[in-house]
Amino acid sequence: MANLASRVLGLSLRRLRADWLARHGHDLLLAESFWETPRFQGTCYRAANWIHLGQTQGRGKLDIRHEYNQPVKNVFVKPLCPDWKAILNR
Repeated sequence: MANLASRVLGLSLRRLRADWLARHGHDLLLAESFWETPRFQGTCYRAANWIHLGQTQGRGKLDIRHEYNQPVKNVFVKPLCPDWKAILNR
């Protein structure tokens, strides 16, 4: 099937948004995803028009010693709401 990864991403995001709204009572503005840089290229995210924000430093969220012992990851977001920029800039 052509464009399978992009199709699955789109279906997942629609389901995520609906489920989040039902569970928490408010909508989501952005979805975030990140993956290890040397292992994956993120082709499906680029094809699905996700926005590349940059890369992590390779420290991990529980790092208290300022050590870079985790793989560097690319960070991408996907807007889920058309006026997401205006809402975030309030």
